[in-house]
Amino acid sequence: MTGTKVWEFLGIYSGRVNPQSDLGVVWHVSALHELFDAAESDNRKRIEAKAAEQQNV
Repeated sequence: MTGTKVWEFLGIYSGRVNPQSDLGVVWHVSALHELFDAAESDNRKRIEAKAAEQQNV
């Protein structure tokens, strides 16, 4: 192995712009990071809210 990068993750292909087009829609890796960060933050808030609710019961 040389340690040379042979590929780089750029995003996720989600379909064509329309059926007659060769153009596609790709979710850029930065958008995916934002999506995952928001989901993680939301999950953390839900867990904290549930814990607080259980303490008040």
